[in-house]
Amino acid sequence: MRYPVALALFFLCVATLCQAYWIGDSHLYRMAGESEGQYFDKQTYAFPLSRPWRYSEANLQQLLPEVLIEDTHINTLNKIAWITFFNNIRWPEDQRNNRYVSDWLSTQFSNHEFFWDQAFCTFGFGLYAHRYFPITGGLDNFYRFQHPNGFIPRETSPYGYEIHYVPSQPTSLIKTENETDEALNRVREKKIRELYIEENKNNPPLVAHAEWRYYLLSRDAQRLHRVVLPLEHYTQWQENNRQVKAGPLKGLFWQRAFGSGMDNIPLGFDTWSKDEQKISGHSSPEAINVIDLLDKNDAWLDISAQMKLHYDAMANIERVLGNNEQSEAYKAKSSELKDKINECMWDSHNGGYFNVRGTCENKETTFTLSMFWTLYAEVASQSQVDAMLPMLSSSLYFKSEMPYPSLAQIYWPILKWLRLLRYQFNEDGNYWQGGSWPPLVYITLKGLMNYAADKHNAWLEYTASTEKYLEKLANNLIQASNESETTEPETLKEQFYEYNSPTNGGPGKRNDEKKTPAKSNFLGWAGLGPIGLVQESLIGINVHETSITWHLHRYDTHGIRNLHIGSGVIHLEVSPGQPLHESDFTLSAKGLVDQGIESLIVYYREEEVMKRLTFNMSDLEQCR
Repeated sequence: MRYPVALALFFLCVATLCQAYWIGDSHLYRMAGESEGQYFDKQTYAFPLSRPWRYSEANLQQLLPEVLIEDTHINTLNKIAWITFFNNIRWPEDQRNNRYVSDWLSTQFSNHEFFWDQAFCTFGFGLYAHRYFPITGGLDNFYRFQHPNGFIPRETSPYGYEIHYVPSQPTSLIKTENETDEALNRVREKKIRELYIEENKNNPPLVAHAEWRYYLLSRDAQRLHRVVLPLEHYTQWQENNRQVKAGPLKGLFWQRAFGSGMDNIPLGFDTWSKDEQKISGHSSPEAINVIDLLDKNDAWLDISAQMKLHYDAMANIERVLGNNEQSEAYKAKSSELKDKINECMWDSHNGGYFNVRGTCENKETTFTLSMFWTLYAEVASQSQVDAMLPMLSSSLYFKSEMPYPSLAQIYWPILKWLRLLRYQFNEDGNYWQGGSWPPLVYITLKGLMNYAADKHNAWLEYTASTEKYLEKLANNLIQASNESETTEPETLKEQFYEYNSPTNGGPGKRNDEKKTPAKSNFLGWAGLGPIGLVQESLIGINVHETSITWHLHRYDTHGIRNLHIGSGVIHLEVSPGQPLHESDFTLSAKGLVDQGIESLIVYYREEEVMKRLTFNMSDLEQCR
């Protein structure tokens, strides 16, 4: 019986597609106005360029942290990444029609830049170059485009344009040969484009977190003074335009796939179709104000968790600046949002967090890796982490040759034969339908680290998957080096991909006729692994406001030399013995107490028991 039904469904789908009214790809280029960027005090670029940005061994030894590890492949991966980092720095070419005000690390996607890319490049690895290159320049350039209402666009051009993209897509418009109806369709199509832009014009709210993380390394309070006003207005825009205003979901936040950055992530709630149907059947489309269609009754997990992270950062920034009343207000918002996420978006039956629509009970149970934002933002409880962890070690979900796919693999074995379905896990990645994306891998591993001191399984998962992920990245360089018979960074930089295949760790590929590969030389956020995770997860050293933590899980001699925090510096090295003793460490520090660092805390496991070793920073400075 199922075959005639499937056949009938097939012909129904074909007939539907044949009648579909498609909207073609289009870009809207909007020139920034004079009133934009008014909250940021840097208004122009200082020509001529003061100095070129280039990697050198001297820079590494004097200004950049140096990774100490016996694995030569990881050393090579880290070094090539830093060289590529400096080779990909850009600056405004001239003063004509130029809106960018600072040098920036180009994400290498195009000659445009994206807001969340710049945030990841800042807080995930670029912050470690703070004494040499101001990685926050990429954020400066976006503040210069900020609208008076606080909005900051997702995509900009150095030449003064914010860019809004509407991809090719089917609509519910019905093709007709009636001239009157066709004229109405053209108006409806215009309004549908406007609505799509309004719903997708933002990027994930990660900028405050990026500024706070940068401060932890730079200790540049003056920078916080300069950016707090843009950040306060940006917060207001998020609350005015992306927060659910009424009903059971009140207080959570919404977005759409393109605005989330995960362009083709598959979702069960077809929210966009319902949104555009409000226009496609309207008899007087010219009278529609698309802004009136932005009150939503659905909420998205990733932006809600990101806004909790945002409130945490804003509370910290305001506190450092002495604005205690504002700090407490942001702390209260963070706490309320955390509670609401757990109340409304947690699904105890499926053991994960999901988008919701209408009511908290109506969950959209598509398993995507973005649910692990809740670990990175410390939303999840200990018991919720216990429920989520098995997904990372199951091949039905997120266990793969290359950690971690963006979409659970459960959709592949069950649905592969049913080609009528639009979405399924793709072995090559097909962008966000299975690709291993550096940002999601980073936040997942770092999220696990937030709980690893108390959870043995979280410790085992983050350590094993960190090793596996970085080994795959290093193998890409080794293989390319062997095939090309060269070790030149100019050649090997092509192995840093926009996203990776979940099945082999090579470049991800689109599911199109050309099998279009992921962009290469994407450092950009491809630096999250070779620089950020090497230091923070593999070696395990992280900087906090008053402490440095070291998750020590390796047995070789390893550490970091020349880790600069503000004007202070620390050298950390260990040759772990069994059991571990203070004498196994080589530690020296200078000026860190003046930067507010009070202690070095080492977490390690012996015989399945988590242990902790604490060094007083004053003692380390006296012993150097």
